[in-house]
Amino acid sequence: KCEVRIDVAGDVWIVGAHRAARAEGSAPVAVFDSGIQSIEDAWSTGVVDESGLGSAPWTRRTPHGLGEVWELDGSFVPRDSESVLLSFRERVDDGWVEPNGERVRGGTPVHDIAVEFETRVESAGGALRVHLVEQGDLFDVVVPVWEAPYESEFYLRQRELPGPGASDEVHFYGPFHVSVPIGEWLRVRFENVDNRLVFELDGQRFSAYYGERNTPHPASPTGLPFSAGERVRVGASGLSIRIRKLRVLRDLHYVRAGTFGVERPLQLGPEEIYVLGDASRGSRDSRQRGPIPVEQVVGRVKAVVWPPGRARGL
Repeated sequence: KCEVRIDVAGDVWIVGAHRAARAEGSAPVAVFDSGIQSIEDAWSTGVVDESGLGSAPWTRRTPHGLGEVWELDGSFVPRDSESVLLSFRERVDDGWVEPNGERVRGGTPVHDIAVEFETRVESAGGALRVHLVEQGDLFDVVVPVWEAPYESEFYLRQRELPGPGASDEVHFYGPFHVSVPIGEWLRVRFENVDNRLVFELDGQRFSAYYGERNTPHPASPTGLPFSAGERVRVGASGLSIRIRKLRVLRDLHYVRAGTFGVERPLQLGPEEIYVLGDASRGSRDSRQRGPIPVEQVVGRVKAVVWPPGRARGL
C-alpha cells in the first residue's frame, strides 16, 4: 500500500517522500526557447545607472531571431555584482511554447523551474552566475573562473528575496569543484525541482536537497505558494561571456481539481494505480475518478504525439 497526495504547490507526494511531479518518461515543458523565439522579446538586456540613463552591456552578435548569440562585456563589473544579468521578464505558468515560437499562456503559476543554455567564457578573473526564484527564495550559483589548470570552488546557495523583514541568512550547499575552460562552448543547466537544486556544467552534475518548504513570498498575504517577478537571471561579472541556446523550462503542475488525493491523502491498495494527465487543467483523471484497478490496464504508453513540439518516444 502507499499514500498519494497533491499539495497546494501542484506537486505529488508518494509514501510520505517527495517524488517528482513529472512521471517517469515525461519531460519538463519549455516556456521560452531561443531556438524559436528572440531573447530580446522576453529578457531584459540592459541596466539603468544612477543618473537614470540606460546602458547596454549585452550585445546581439547574430541577426535577430532564431539561434541568437548574445555577448556580455562584464569585464568592468565588480566580481560580486549582479547588476548586468539577463533577466527573464515573462510569467512562468502552465503554458508552453508552440513549434512556431508562439507562447501559449497558462492560467496557473508554476513554481518549479529550470534554465539551460550554452556559454563561452572569453576571459578569466570573474564569475559565471545563474539565479532562480521560487516563492520567497532566491537560489543561485556563482562559479569563479580561473585560468587552467586551477579548479573553481563554488556553492549552491539559498537566501530570501530582498525586502522588508527579509532575513540576511544564506544557506550554502557544497563545496563543489569544477574546471571552466576558456574559449569553449559549455552546456549549463540549473534547476529547482521538488526542493532539489541541480547544477550541471560541461557534463558535470552537482546537486543538493534543501528541505520540504520554501520561504513564503512577501506578496502572498495568506502564505499560500506564490511566485512572481523575474524568476530567472543568467550572466557573469568581472569577465566576458557569450550565450546561445537559452531555454526556460517548467515542471509539470497538477491543479487541485477533484477530491481523490487532493483534499486529503489517498490510500492506494496493492493492486491499484493513480493516473494523472500531463495537461492538468484539461485532464479528467484519478483526481476526479479515483484509483484504477491494475487489471483494467490493457496497454503501454509508447510515445507522445501531441503537441507536435513535444512529440517523442517513451
